[in-house]
Amino acid sequence: MLVIMPIAVVFYYLYVHAADQYSSETAFSVHKEEASSAVSSLLGGLSNFSGGTSDADVLYQYIQSHGLVKKVNDDLNLRERFSVHQETDPVFGLEKDASNEDLLDFWQRMVTIRLETASGIITVETRSFAPEDSHAINTAILAHSSELIERLSRISQEDTIRSAKEELDTATERLKEARIQISTFRKTSRIIDPNADVQGQMGVLNELEQKLADALIELDLLADVTTASDPRVLQAERKVKAIRNRINEERTAVVSQDPTGTARNNLYATLGTYEAMLVDQEFAEQAYVATLANYDTAAAEARRKSRYLVAHVEPSFPQTAEYPQRAIIGLVLSVFILLSWVLLLLVGYSLRDRR
Repeated sequence: MLVIMPIAVVFYYLYVHAADQYSSETAFSVHKEEASSAVSSLLGGLSNFSGGTSDADVLYQYIQSHGLVKKVNDDLNLRERFSVHQETDPVFGLEKDASNEDLLDFWQRMVTIRLETASGIITVETRSFAPEDSHAINTAILAHSSELIERLSRISQEDTIRSAKEELDTATERLKEARIQISTFRKTSRIIDPNADVQGQMGVLNELEQKLADALIELDLLADVTTASDPRVLQAERKVKAIRNRINEERTAVVSQDPTGTARNNLYATLGTYEAMLVDQEFAEQAYVATLANYDTAAAEARRKSRYLVAHVEPSFPQTAEYPQRAIIGLVLSVFILLSWVLLLLVGYSLRDRR
């Protein structure tokens, strides 16, 4: 009675009351379009949205989640499909008023997921009490998984574009500030190009130095042929003195204030400040060109579908009920019942021996 009758009840239930279950299978993976080396260098690897988590791992968790069960239930009314034989098969069926948690537990019983870590291939086997239901559920799983990958890819692309746009805005502001500084400097100092001023100043000094040399030569020639009281000698000395005074005035003007009273100050110091501003502007222009290219590349990549789901095994439409595996379940339960009976028997003999 402890062994044969429970085994008989198990087999009676499995072969009389247990409803047939039909299995539909599909297999898919995530396809990734690899960007070119130039694009990868510009994007700096930002295109890898998954970071340390693979797409297959994300899908593996998603297919077992409340979110997917809710979406498939909204599409197909899972409670109605899973509870169709609940009155005659309460063991393998779902209650019609099952809670969301019970529905998730039943979903995880009826949907089997296998993940091949090395290849990233996910195989989903779905069971239900009708062939069309199994096929419809598997098709819904495939569709919503594809939506998830596309959504994650879109979020990654938007993040990449937003990051590139922020860098471009920063570079643009930096370039504007550099140009505004140079413009303000020119307005304040009233100097368009200190380089040109220095070159012009040096040109005037060079010309005066040449005239001074000519005047000294002329004075030396006069001193050789006439006396110091000669009017021509006096005239040549006044000319040399005037040229020297002009040279001193021009040199003094380089390090003095502008006659208009503006803050020109030392021309060479002004030139140093101006060249430092030019260097800042040059760096800002180079950074702007690089970030602009980065932004254009990110926008071009965003227009492409870089990640999408590929189903190399479409959801099958079952014709033969493969579940429940009555013989295996009956055999396992029979062994368990037999072992339980043996254990009870040993406990009984042990208690009798103690007496």
